Amino acid sequence: MGNGVYNATGSGQIKTVKAKVGSTVKLNVEIQNDGNDTDPITLTGPGTGNGFTVSYFDGSTDVSNAVKGGTCTFDLMAARPTSSRSR
Repeated sequence: MGNGVYNATGSGQIKTVKAKVGSTVKLNVEIQNDGNDTDPITLTGPGTGNGFTVSYFDGSTDVSNAVKGGTCTFDLMAARPTSSRSR
């Protein structure tokens, strides 16, 4: 989802999940920088809503308050060139 999609709005990069009451749903998000320079990215997301609770983690670190507050910022390293050799 979203690979090769380049915009600042998140358009085309949305995932909707249905779950039964009392169940847990986990979504893993991978963010990559295809550019040549390090770029900052700020993650924002909803908090607890009507009938659900949302938590956000960076690895094992709970970053829920930062994501919900719009202050969860990461510096994405530039893409690294790769080379391969075949014989």
